[in-house]
Amino acid sequence: MNIQFDISEAEAKWGVDTIKRVGVGLATEGVGLPSALAVSFLTFLRDVRSVTPPASGETVGSLSYRKGRLAITIDLLKAFKVVDPSSKLASNTDRAYSWYQSIRGSNGRPRTTVKMAVTLQTFKKIEAILHSRVGYLQAGWNAASSRLGQTVPAWVNKSAPGSFSERNDGQHFSMKATNGVRYAGNMADMEKAIRYAQRRATFRLEKAAQVKAQELLNKEIKK
Repeated sequence: MNIQFDISEAEAKWGVDTIKRVGVGLATEGVGLPSALAVSFLTFLRDVRSVTPPASGETVGSLSYRKGRLAITIDLLKAFKVVDPSSKLASNTDRAYSWYQSIRGSNGRPRTTVKMAVTLQTFKKIEAILHSRVGYLQAGWNAASSRLGQTVPAWVNKSAPGSFSERNDGQHFSMKATNGVRYAGNMADMEKAIRYAQRRATFRLEKAAQVKAQELLNKEIKK
């Protein structure tokens, strides 16, 4: 499931004329409406990343990376029982990994009431594979970040499905980011949190429009 935000929705809520006041004010500073929207969209994108797992609003940056790795290890401990290398019950890495993938739910968490026996070496191999994927869901926003010049940490700088599009025909300005990671829409409360970030972005645009409109009015009064 893709999660999208189109900044032109601000126009639908507040009216095209209201939002364009931002551009009128910034035009006098040599910036213009498209740049104003880009700045607002970048702020929105930062808000989105702050609620995209492994981040969770209050836990962001490198701390969320460590949290994501820890969550994976805890999940693996729920699914596997480490046994002595000489045990005949121990499954090999390929079989253990395939089984683990088969018991993961739509949100990526394991669903099982039994544990598979593995050696410590096998456990560490599977753990390393999954640890290397921490940040993959975050990477779904990289297409937008790249186009807008937003840098991302090394653990997020990986290839993942996602896209960014913008429209500027002189009358209509819009930007849209899409996270194409298959399970993006299945993460607990993620979509709800992004909708909240969207409302915040719309509110910031409206406030910016009010400020710029007042600045213009004050200049006219002084003339």
